[in-house]
Amino acid sequence: MISGLVQNERADTALEVFRLMLISGAMPSSATLASAIAACAQLVSYKLGTSLHGYIMRQNIAVDVPFQNALVTMYAKCGYLDQSFVVFQMMQERDVVSWNAIVAANAQNGKLREAFCLFNEMRTALIKPDSVSVVCLLQACASIGAYQQGKWIHTFVIRSYLEPCIRIDTALVDMYCKCGNLAIARKCFDNMPLHDIVSWSIIILENLY
Repeated sequence: MISGLVQNERADTALEVFRLMLISGAMPSSATLASAIAACAQLVSYKLGTSLHGYIMRQNIAVDVPFQNALVTMYAKCGYLDQSFVVFQMMQERDVVSWNAIVAANAQNGKLREAFCLFNEMRTALIKPDSVSVVCLLQACASIGAYQQGKWIHTFVIRSYLEPCIRIDTALVDMYCKCGNLAIARKCFDNMPLHDIVSWSIIILENLY
């Protein structure tokens, strides 16, 4: 129930159900705790997130990697990048979601250089970046007009033979449009095997202006 509510962006209700669960005496699993932390992230509530984190530490509840990933994201979304990075550094195990979470945390908080450094550390750790990693960096490049960095990511996508993905293709079109290279943006758009309403909207709006 808690997970379903979070997935349907009903974070406030999810946390109320979580509260009732605790009152009932039921011990939450690590998956439940991860959903509760994700609800705090949706609400951008640092107070609730830290309270829940503190509760888990006081109860000495064993948590897994998905919970720690949720914690990294929660602190980042609340604007506490340092705490997000501390949680990441303390993780004994990391998966691709862990790395994506910390890369996104830096990229979305305007730390593009740090995001690229972490992206390279991810590759050094032999964790293969996926569409989430790439889209996150492309969106960050688009937001500040970082053309050279965006081109580097495009080259990485080509050389890495990533699976075809409409999200990557759309992010490339958006990045080139926002960086002022409409010719390459149109070429990327024309090469897309599929288009959705987002990709059509981007190319139409940029050509209107």
